[in-house]
Amino acid sequence: MDKFHRSIFAFLFAVFVGLPAAGVPIAFLGTFDDPSASESAGDVFVLTNTTPDSQSDIVQVVIDLGTANQLPITFDTSLATGSPFTPTPGSIAATGFLAAVFSAGNTVLTLTFASFNPGDTFSFTVDLDDNNTRIDANRIRSTVVTATFAAGNTPLAATMVDPPGSGRNTTFTAAGVSVMPVPEPAALPLLCSGLIALALRRRATRRRARVPVARDSAGAYPCSYA
Repeated sequence: MDKFHRSIFAFLFAVFVGLPAAGVPIAFLGTFDDPSASESAGDVFVLTNTTPDSQSDIVQVVIDLGTANQLPITFDTSLATGSPFTPTPGSIAATGFLAAVFSAGNTVLTLTFASFNPGDTFSFTVDLDDNNTRIDANRIRSTVVTATFAAGNTPLAATMVDPPGSGRNTTFTAAGVSVMPVPEPAALPLLCSGLIALALRRRATRRRARVPVARDSAGAYPCSYA
């Protein structure tokens, strides 16, 4: 690599390393409620993409009951003993809901979406196996809910909490910034001007190299010695 190319590499490295990681703000919130002791009634989950930026669609949400305060708690989707997963009318179209997958012994629910845009809400009912007793906030609190955003494929985790006087309602909320660095437009003029300056310098160097060196009367090239 010659001096010119080393200069370009050093300049580009300095510019891009110096750029701030202007990640996209991301946020979501949700609630859980057990409105009835009936197993067939189902428990209610509500998820909302509260991101202020239009680029931050939610692509996946994972609810892990294995992290709840009092175990065991599982999802019971059986028609005979529980209540199947049922999205609220309108939620599917509003968020581009794709699939619900239960795993880890029905303690983990993974939801995927195609267009869960900022401002959209997805709600659904499903029974949490509670042996015909209502799930209170103290039992389910600490459950981790993780949303993954399209911006930088960034996961953001929230923990269910039980506010004072919440009864059988819990809330969860989280906010952060996506991990995908976005070069800021303000840095582009700096990049362009730097590349132009390096090109002009290269051109001037080549011109100087083509100028013939004058010889003395004896035909020798001039030399100097310290």
